Amino acid sequence: MMNPRPLCFGHRGAAGEAPENTLPAFQRALELGMDGIELDVLRCRSGEVVAAHDLTLRRLIPGHGRVKSYTYPELKTLDVGSHFSPRFAGERIPRLEEVLDQFGSRMWLDIEIKGRSIRSDGIEEQIVRLLQERKLFENVILSSFNPFIVRRVQALDSRLKVGFNYLQDSSEPLRKVWFRSLALPFSLHPQPAQVDQAFLAYAQKIKAKVLPWGVNEPAEIQRLLALGVDGLISDYPSRLQILVHK
Repeated sequence: MMNPRPLCFGHRGAAGEAPENTLPAFQRALELGMDGIELDVLRCRSGEVVAAHDLTLRRLIPGHGRVKSYTYPELKTLDVGSHFSPRFAGERIPRLEEVLDQFGSRMWLDIEIKGRSIRSDGIEEQIVRLLQERKLFENVILSSFNPFIVRRVQALDSRLKVGFNYLQDSSEPLRKVWFRSLALPFSLHPQPAQVDQAFLAYAQKIKAKVLPWGVNEPAEIQRLLALGVDGLISDYPSRLQILVHK
Protein backbone atom coordinates (compact mmCIF):
# COMPACT_ATOMS: atom_id res chain seq x y z
CA MET A 1 0.00 0.00 0.00
CA MET A 2 2.87 2.37 0.78
CA ASN A 3 4.31 4.56 -1.93
CA PRO A 4 8.08 4.93 -2.40
CA ARG A 5 7.41 8.56 -1.52
CA PRO A 6 4.12 9.90 -0.21
CA LEU A 7 2.01 11.94 -2.59
CA CYS A 8 2.23 15.65 -1.76
CA PHE A 9 -0.82 17.88 -2.14
CA GLY A 10 -1.21 21.61 -1.69
CA HIS A 11 -4.26 22.28 0.51
CA ARG A 12 -6.64 24.72 -1.19
CA GLY A 13 -3.78 25.06 -3.63
CA ALA A 14 -1.30 26.60 -1.23
CA ALA A 15 -3.46 28.33 1.36
CA GLY A 16 -0.52 29.39 3.52
CA GLU A 17 1.42 30.86 0.62
CA ALA A 18 -1.18 32.36 -1.72
CA PRO A 19 -4.92 33.18 -1.61
CA GLU A 20 -6.74 29.88 -1.13
CA ASN A 21 -8.55 28.21 -4.03
CA THR A 22 -7.23 30.67 -6.61
CA LEU A 23 -5.25 29.99 -9.77
CA PRO A 24 -2.05 31.48 -8.26
CA ALA A 25 -2.37 29.11 -5.30
CA PHE A 26 -2.72 26.11 -7.59
CA GLN A 27 0.18 27.33 -9.73
CA ARG A 28 2.32 27.75 -6.61
CA ALA A 29 1.76 24.11 -5.68
CA LEU A 30 2.66 23.00 -9.20
CA GLU A 31 5.83 25.08 -9.28
CA LEU A 32 6.93 23.62 -5.94
CA GLY A 33 6.71 20.10 -7.32
CA MET A 34 3.53 18.96 -5.62
CA ASP A 35 1.94 15.81 -6.98
CA GLY A 36 -1.49 17.37 -6.63
CA ILE A 37 -3.76 20.02 -5.24
CA GLU A 38 -6.80 19.89 -3.00
CA LEU A 39 -9.58 22.36 -3.76
CA ASP A 40 -13.11 22.99 -2.53
CA VAL A 41 -16.11 23.52 -4.76
CA LEU A 42 -19.60 24.97 -4.44
CA ARG A 43 -22.39 25.81 -6.85
CA CYS A 44 -23.31 29.46 -7.33
CA ARG A 45 -26.74 30.93 -8.16
CA SER A 46 -26.26 30.87 -11.94
CA GLY A 47 -25.27 27.20 -11.80
CA GLU A 48 -21.50 27.24 -12.27
CA VAL A 49 -19.30 25.13 -10.02
CA VAL A 50 -16.71 27.42 -8.44
CA ALA A 51 -13.64 26.97 -6.25
CA ALA A 52 -14.59 28.20 -2.77
CA HIS A 53 -14.27 26.72 0.71
CA ASP A 54 -16.80 28.51 2.91
CA LEU A 55 -20.51 28.62 2.26
CA THR A 56 -20.23 32.40 2.65
CA LEU A 57 -17.65 34.91 1.40
CA ARG A 58 -17.49 36.69 4.76
CA ARG A 59 -14.05 35.42 5.79
CA LEU A 60 -12.45 36.59 2.54
CA ILE A 61 -14.55 39.68 1.89
CA PRO A 62 -16.24 41.16 4.99
CA GLY A 63 -19.88 42.01 4.48
CA HIS A 64 -20.48 39.51 1.69
CA GLY A 65 -22.93 36.63 1.89
CA ARG A 66 -23.47 33.09 0.67
CA VAL A 67 -21.77 31.89 -2.50
CA LYS A 68 -25.02 30.42 -3.77
CA SER A 69 -26.60 33.90 -3.60
CA TYR A 70 -24.34 35.24 -6.36
CA THR A 71 -24.27 34.60 -10.08
CA TYR A 72 -20.89 33.84 -11.55
CA PRO A 73 -20.72 37.21 -13.35
CA GLU A 74 -21.20 38.79 -9.93
CA LEU A 75 -18.56 36.58 -8.31
CA LYS A 76 -16.10 37.51 -11.06
CA THR A 77 -16.16 41.12 -9.91
CA LEU A 78 -15.05 40.26 -6.36
CA ASP A 79 -11.45 40.50 -5.15
CA VAL A 80 -10.47 37.39 -3.17
CA GLY A 81 -6.74 38.11 -3.15
CA SER A 82 -6.30 41.35 -1.24
CA HIS A 83 -7.20 39.79 2.13
CA PHE A 84 -4.06 37.65 1.79
CA SER A 85 -1.63 40.25 0.46
CA PRO A 86 -1.77 43.44 -1.64
CA ARG A 87 0.30 41.69 -4.31
CA PHE A 88 -2.64 39.36 -4.97
CA ALA A 89 -5.15 42.20 -5.33
CA GLY A 90 -7.70 41.49 -8.02
CA GLU A 91 -7.57 37.69 -7.87
CA ARG A 92 -10.92 36.11 -8.71
CA ILE A 93 -12.84 32.98 -7.81
CA PRO A 94 -12.20 30.46 -10.61
CA ARG A 95 -14.71 28.05 -12.10
CA LEU A 96 -13.94 24.36 -11.71
CA GLU A 97 -13.62 23.93 -15.46
CA GLU A 98 -10.79 26.50 -15.51
CA VAL A 99 -8.95 24.48 -12.89
CA LEU A 100 -9.52 21.23 -14.77
CA ASP A 101 -8.29 22.73 -18.04
CA GLN A 102 -5.15 24.25 -16.53
CA PHE A 103 -4.15 21.54 -14.07
CA GLY A 104 -6.20 18.39 -14.70
CA SER A 105 -3.66 16.76 -17.00
CA ARG A 106 -0.65 17.91 -14.97
CA MET A 107 -1.26 16.73 -11.43
CA TRP A 108 -3.61 14.98 -9.03
CA LEU A 109 -6.79 16.83 -8.11
CA ASP A 110 -8.56 16.17 -4.81
CA ILE A 111 -11.87 17.97 -5.35
CA GLU A 112 -13.75 18.38 -2.09
CA ILE A 113 -17.47 18.83 -2.73
CA LYS A 114 -18.99 21.05 -0.06
CA GLY A 115 -22.53 20.62 1.21
CA ARG A 116 -24.38 19.64 4.36
CA SER A 117 -27.74 18.57 2.99
CA ILE A 118 -28.90 15.05 2.25
CA ARG A 119 -30.41 16.46 -0.95
CA SER A 120 -28.46 17.46 -4.05
CA ASP A 121 -28.41 20.85 -5.72
CA GLY A 122 -27.07 19.18 -8.86
CA ILE A 123 -23.40 19.79 -8.22
CA GLU A 124 -22.40 16.12 -8.40
CA GLU A 125 -23.87 15.70 -11.88
CA GLN A 126 -22.12 18.82 -13.11
CA ILE A 127 -18.73 17.78 -11.75
CA VAL A 128 -19.00 14.26 -13.13
CA ARG A 129 -19.98 15.61 -16.54
CA LEU A 130 -16.99 17.98 -16.59
CA LEU A 131 -14.67 15.09 -15.73
CA GLN A 132 -16.24 12.78 -18.29
CA GLU A 133 -15.95 15.40 -21.04
CA ARG A 134 -12.22 15.72 -20.31
CA LYS A 135 -11.71 11.99 -19.62
CA LEU A 136 -10.21 12.81 -16.23
CA PHE A 137 -10.50 9.66 -14.18
CA GLU A 138 -7.02 8.45 -13.29
CA ASN A 139 -5.72 11.30 -11.12
CA VAL A 140 -8.91 12.79 -9.67
CA ILE A 141 -10.38 12.11 -6.22
CA LEU A 142 -13.85 13.40 -5.39
CA SER A 143 -14.03 13.78 -1.62
CA SER A 144 -16.49 15.13 0.92
CA PHE A 145 -17.41 15.21 4.59
CA ASN A 146 -20.96 14.42 3.46
CA PRO A 147 -21.57 10.70 2.78
CA PHE A 148 -24.67 11.44 0.73
CA ILE A 149 -22.56 13.43 -1.74
CA VAL A 150 -20.07 10.58 -2.04
CA ARG A 151 -22.88 8.07 -2.58
CA ARG A 152 -24.31 10.19 -5.41
CA VAL A 153 -20.90 10.45 -7.08
CA GLN A 154 -20.44 6.69 -6.92
CA ALA A 155 -23.85 6.14 -8.47
CA LEU A 156 -23.09 8.50 -11.36
CA ASP A 157 -19.83 6.92 -12.52
CA SER A 158 -18.12 3.96 -10.89
CA ARG A 159 -14.82 4.83 -12.58
CA LEU A 160 -14.35 7.83 -10.30
CA LYS A 161 -12.21 7.64 -7.17
CA VAL A 162 -13.85 8.85 -3.97
CA GLY A 163 -12.40 9.95 -0.65
CA PHE A 164 -13.95 10.18 2.80
CA ASN A 165 -13.06 13.30 4.79
CA TYR A 166 -12.98 13.23 8.59
CA LEU A 167 -12.99 15.79 11.39
CA GLN A 168 -11.37 14.98 14.70
CA ASP A 169 -14.53 16.15 16.47
CA SER A 170 -16.40 12.91 17.17
CA SER A 171 -19.70 14.79 17.26
CA GLU A 172 -19.62 15.18 13.46
CA PRO A 173 -23.08 13.66 12.82
CA LEU A 174 -22.52 12.36 9.31
CA ARG A 175 -19.57 10.18 10.31
CA LYS A 176 -22.03 7.65 11.69
CA VAL A 177 -23.44 6.91 8.24
CA TRP A 178 -20.24 6.74 6.17
CA PHE A 179 -20.41 3.08 5.32
CA ARG A 180 -24.14 2.69 4.81
CA SER A 181 -24.69 1.80 1.16
CA LEU A 182 -21.23 3.06 0.18
CA ALA A 183 -18.61 1.26 -1.83
CA LEU A 184 -15.15 1.24 -0.31
CA PRO A 185 -13.23 4.48 -0.85
CA PHE A 186 -10.00 5.07 -2.73
CA SER A 187 -8.73 7.20 0.15
CA LEU A 188 -9.39 8.36 3.72
CA HIS A 189 -8.65 11.98 4.61
CA PRO A 190 -8.32 12.41 8.39
CA GLN A 191 -6.88 15.25 10.42
CA PRO A 192 -3.28 14.60 11.50
CA ALA A 193 -4.06 13.84 15.17
CA GLN A 194 -6.37 11.00 14.11
CA VAL A 195 -3.61 9.10 12.36
CA ASP A 196 -1.89 6.34 14.30
CA GLN A 197 -0.97 2.70 13.71
CA ALA A 198 -4.55 1.57 14.33
CA PHE A 199 -5.93 4.00 11.76
CA LEU A 200 -3.36 2.87 9.21
CA ALA A 201 -4.16 -0.79 9.90
CA TYR A 202 -7.84 -0.13 9.36
CA ALA A 203 -7.13 1.69 6.06
CA GLN A 204 -4.93 -1.16 4.91
CA LYS A 205 -7.70 -3.63 5.72
CA ILE A 206 -10.14 -1.84 3.39
CA LYS A 207 -7.35 -1.09 0.87
CA ALA A 208 -7.71 2.68 1.16
CA LYS A 209 -4.92 5.22 1.00
CA VAL A 210 -4.42 7.56 3.94
CA LEU A 211 -4.08 11.22 2.95
CA PRO A 212 -4.19 13.46 6.06
CA TRP A 213 -5.17 17.09 5.48
CA GLY A 214 -4.02 20.25 7.22
CA VAL A 215 -0.55 18.80 7.82
CA ASN A 216 1.36 22.03 8.38
CA GLU A 217 3.82 21.71 11.25
CA PRO A 218 7.25 20.23 10.45
CA ALA A 219 7.11 17.88 13.46
CA GLU A 220 3.70 16.57 12.34
CA ILE A 221 4.92 16.09 8.77
CA GLN A 222 7.87 14.06 10.05
CA ARG A 223 5.67 11.98 12.39
CA LEU A 224 3.30 11.06 9.59
CA LEU A 225 6.17 10.28 7.25
CA ALA A 226 7.57 7.89 9.86
CA LEU A 227 4.17 6.20 10.22
CA GLY A 228 4.07 5.59 6.47
CA VAL A 229 1.04 7.54 5.24
CA ASP A 230 0.33 7.50 1.52
CA GLY A 231 0.16 11.25 1.15
CA LEU A 232 0.11 14.63 2.86
CA ILE A 233 -2.16 17.61 2.22
CA SER A 234 -0.60 20.86 3.45
CA ASP A 235 -1.26 24.59 3.33
CA TYR A 236 2.51 24.99 2.89
CA PRO A 237 3.78 23.12 -0.18
CA SER A 238 7.21 24.64 0.39
CA ARG A 239 7.48 22.70 3.68
CA LEU A 240 6.57 19.45 1.94
CA GLN A 241 9.13 20.23 -0.75
CA ILE A 242 11.83 20.55 1.92
CA LEU A 243 10.82 17.66 4.19
CA VAL A 244 9.44 15.09 1.75
CA HIS A 245 11.32 15.79 -1.48
CA LYS A 246 14.75 15.95 0.20
